[in-house]
Amino acid sequence: MGEGAIEDVIVAIAQSKSVEPKQMDITLQNYISGDAIRRLVNHSASQWQLSFEISEHNVVVTGNGGIFVDGKLENRLTKE
Repeated sequence: MGEGAIEDVIVAIAQSKSVEPKQMDITLQNYISGDAIRRLVNHSASQWQLSFEISEHNVVVTGNGGIFVDGKLENRLTKE
C-alpha cells in the first residue's frame, strides 16, 4: 500500500464533501506528508492511528484500514 492509500484518503475526503475527487479544491500534500501516510500503512503493526485536519475537517486513518472524516467512516484502505 503506497500511492493507493493516498488515493483512498483523497476519495474519503471527497465523499465527505459530496464531490468527485477531481473536483476538490485542496491538495493533500498541503496538510500532511504523503510519506507519513505510506510509512504508517506499510508498518507491520496494525495498532496505529493518524489524525490530521484538512480544510476544516478532521481526518483519521486507522491501522485496521478505516478512513474517517469528521468521525464518519467514509472509505477503507485498499490492499495492493
